[in-house]
Amino acid sequence: CARSLVTVALCSVPVASAPGGDDDKIIGGYECRPHSQPWQVYLTYDNGQRWCGGSLINEWWVVSAAHCYIPPPRLEVHLGEHHLFRDEGSEQHIPAAKVIRHPGYNERTTDNDFMLIKLRQAARLNQYVQPIALATSCVTAGTPCLVSGWGNQLTNDVNYASVLQCLNLPVLSDGQCRSSYGSQIT
Repeated sequence: CARSLVTVALCSVPVASAPGGDDDKIIGGYECRPHSQPWQVYLTYDNGQRWCGGSLINEWWVVSAAHCYIPPPRLEVHLGEHHLFRDEGSEQHIPAAKVIRHPGYNERTTDNDFMLIKLRQAARLNQYVQPIALATSCVTAGTPCLVSGWGNQLTNDVNYASVLQCLNLPVLSDGQCRSSYGSQIT
């Protein structure tokens, strides 16, 4: 049940993550309606290098994947984005003040692959920037889940999205995850 709550909280998180890995894809996605995912954040490091996605959980904190760890002050959180290469007037770029990886995170197995990022200043909440609603109960297998991100759109090549992509997927049961991912699911 706890894993299900984390799954729902992270449903829109690491779809655009660690470029070059196999977890950075959003295959079959479609362009999200602009600013329809106001909790979706984009992480960059060293003055704009594309990195990962995350979700704003309140005006001070973001949740993302622990494998996306970059120490402050190199990590910057982009909020209110839709098209990454256009100034739309809705963007907020806030450096990370603190990054806390789950104490049980294991880089080798990726167990407990999530972290919290505290913003250096509070995000200005508005129609473009809002926290995600966190789950209050466990979800069942088959429940629709909307994921979003600027991930790789290709299976065997590289084409990262410049506009926010959305994709509807069902939540998988533990058994389905184990049969597809084996010991990677803990």
